[in-house]
Amino acid sequence: MVKRQLTYESALARAASLCSRGEHAEAEMRRKLRQWGAETGDADRVVEWLVDNGFIDNSRYAHAFVYDKSRFDLWGRVKIRHQLRLNGVAGDVVEEAMAEIDEDEYVANLRTLLAAKSRTLTVADPYKRKASLMRYGASRGYEPSLVLKVMAGIVDGAEDFCDDGIEEAD
Repeated sequence: MVKRQLTYESALARAASLCSRGEHAEAEMRRKLRQWGAETGDADRVVEWLVDNGFIDNSRYAHAFVYDKSRFDLWGRVKIRHQLRLNGVAGDVVEEAMAEIDEDEYVANLRTLLAAKSRTLTVADPYKRKASLMRYGASRGYEPSLVLKVMAGIVDGAEDFCDDGIEEAD
């Protein structure tokens, strides 16, 4: 099956429609345009038009991505930063957006994730529990040093967990 060539006008209409429904990065939109069958030159012109007319803004995209992934998906900084770089967002824009993450909320998110995971573990050996929680925290994109710090209270039972949240021990 041969892909049909996408004309500049139809590529622009399709891309503008997509961008009006949600935030997209420049590199991500270029990939989509090429997947749809647009020529490289047309894809570049479409992306340039979208940027010039405010449909695409990498900074706006990065801020929205960081907000969504940290608050709703409970991703850690490592995973968010990595995904933004994969989506073609420049390093300085990524760091600017990452600065918006509230540290207290970030730690509380990790505590919630690790506590929930700890309750599902059936292994009694503390070493294996810690290893499992460490892998889980790392897979969610949290820094190993922070995972170790938060995990210590969960595995050793130094924190009380209640239905409405997590209370920290002294």
